[in-house]
Amino acid sequence: MVKYYDPDLVIQKLKDGKTVIYPELKHGIARMGAAIIPQLIDLLKYPGGRARAVQALGLIGSEARSVLPQLILLLDDRDAQMRAMVAFALGEIGEASLMIPHLTPLLDDLNAEVFDSTVFALGKMGAGAEAIPHLILRLTDLDELTRSQAAYGLRQMGRSAKSAISHLLPLLDDPSTEVQKQAALAVGHISPGDESIVPSLMPLLKHGNQEVRSNAAYAMGDKLSSIPLADRRP
Repeated sequence: MVKYYDPDLVIQKLKDGKTVIYPELKHGIARMGAAIIPQLIDLLKYPGGRARAVQALGLIGSEARSVLPQLILLLDDRDAQMRAMVAFALGEIGEASLMIPHLTPLLDDLNAEVFDSTVFALGKMGAGAEAIPHLILRLTDLDELTRSQAAYGLRQMGRSAKSAISHLLPLLDDPSTEVQKQAALAVGHISPGDESIVPSLMPLLKHGNQEVRSNAAYAMGDKLSSIPLADRRP
């Protein structure tokens, strides 16, 4: 079994376009930490290995803070997958005070993967509160995917997004089933079992979509048991 503790061997594997960063390689990268950073910086210049270099820097975490200037430049990459990978890596590296101004614009990225990675990164840095106003604005967007993503993002923030509840409740009656699903889950994560949200969730217990019904029941928490069975059936 190969032990990936040799920087040159790891870089060779990362340059291989077919290489997947599987557990042993991940372990080797994390173990070497800062020792492999100079080679990873060079790899960022190599198109065939750039994506894996970004992933590797994320695995190294806070020790890779010296590479933040190079990673920030990649947030404007034309490739959405690259932008998503960089945002995710930045979440693992940290340094919220420097990263928040560069990450929050990605909350307006139309690519779902970029959006998800940005929400993850801000949450991981403990900077979720910075994203909440941006997400609330997106809840009223004309595009249903944007509304759905915004509800999903607020769900990831959990109870820290309490201020968004009044903006999420109208989405329980959204014309899009997908938006309703995400809104119900978000409400449940942010205010689980809160009695004040039960009246807004009640109609969804009779929704034609099973997932919407399940999400509404989840959001009600222990309050569901007090709802008569006749009011829980479509």
